[in-house]
Amino acid sequence: MTEWEVLRFVHPLGSRISGTVLRKDPVQVHQGAPIGHLTIETPSEYPALLPYFHLSDNPAHFSETCIPEVGQVVEAVVFNFVEGTLYLSAKPSDLAEEQVQAWDAFYQFLDTIKLGAVVHGTVVKAMPFGLLVDIDEPYEGLIDIGFAPNDRGSRLPRDRTAWPSEGEAIRCLLSYLRPHNRRLGLYWLPDKDDE
Repeated sequence: MTEWEVLRFVHPLGSRISGTVLRKDPVQVHQGAPIGHLTIETPSEYPALLPYFHLSDNPAHFSETCIPEVGQVVEAVVFNFVEGTLYLSAKPSDLAEEQVQAWDAFYQFLDTIKLGAVVHGTVVKAMPFGLLVDIDEPYEGLIDIGFAPNDRGSRLPRDRTAWPSEGEAIRCLLSYLRPHNRRLGLYWLPDKDDE
């Protein structure tokens, strides 16, 4: 099963999960952020880690007293799944019911779209990493300069002056999903004959 399939069908991002702390890393602080994690035993078949920086909404308010003890049960949500490991968050903002509902709405939306579809949108903003595009959906599209198209669409040129400008109407290919930030991955279709 691919990482995306796990996040799509087994452990959706933002889904609640609880588990017992099995192990605690020693705490280190780097540039004001806590480094280390808890190893959590959950009902999942995948190992789970809860990074220390996902225990508090504000790293400046982190203290070692907020780290659960070995044997303690923690409530968390799925934050990511990378290389066979679930990454969890216990930040109060991530556990808030509104946030859980927002993730549910995102996954429901995914059932209504089709990857490979041509979509029309308007460039909202040019960023160093690509273009944010309004495709008249509840979620923003991103043409990421770092992603190369598979067979259709175009990579953004290295010369940013050749990019579509803010406010310009463009055509894109809905190519992939960026679930970690609830965006839709797009490829630019600069020529009308690509349809």
